[in-house]
Parts: sequence; C-alpha cells; structure tokens
Amino acid sequence: MAVKFEEIVFHNENGIAVSLTVEAPVGQVVVREHEVPGKSTYRVQPGVDYCASALVAARAAGHGDYEDRQSFTASANPQQAYIAHLTTRHVIGSIHGSFVGSTERGR
Repeated sequence: MAVKFEEIVFHNENGIAVSLTVEAPVGQVVVREHEVPGKSTYRVQPGVDYCASALVAARAAGHGDYEDRQSFTASANPQQAYIAHLTTRHVIGSIHGSFVGSTERGR
C-alpha cells in the first residue's frame, strides 16, 4: 500500500498575513503563494505518495523580498521513510515543525 502524504498544517502565529508556498517533494509546488491571515491555520492535502521531502516558505506582507524557508526530509535506515503528516508554525524569522513519517511496511 502506498504511503500517502495526508496533510500539511501551517500555523501562522504572526499578527499579519503571510504568503505561503509549499513544495512536496522539494521542487514540486503544491501550494503557490496562498495568503494565510494572521493568527490562523491553513491545512492542505498535498495528494502525493511516497514523499520524502517538503519545503515550506512564507513571506510576510510588507516585508518585501524577505522569505522564511524551512525544508523537512524523512530518512530511515535500512528503509526509506516518507512524510505522512507535517505540522509547522511560523513567526517572522522562523519556521519550525515536526512530521510523522512512515515506511512502506508501516509506522
């Protein structure tokens, strides 16, 4: 059975809106410049199987070309792991988060 990347949860903890871009896997855009209001949460189902990496980028309104970026990579030995669920929190200057990963055999 395929390992599905079920959901990305982005918490905007800023008091202002941010423009969100998400790549899953890195290099494949699944969300392009979606505006997330201040103090709100945005959820997306990327619809990707066997995704070992993701990139989350946020640009705050009024902050010009400055963009916060954070990548996430799942790895395991001896099997490859894949991202199943990713939760991130953004404050200007920082994106941090955690993910649940899975191998093809199970969590």
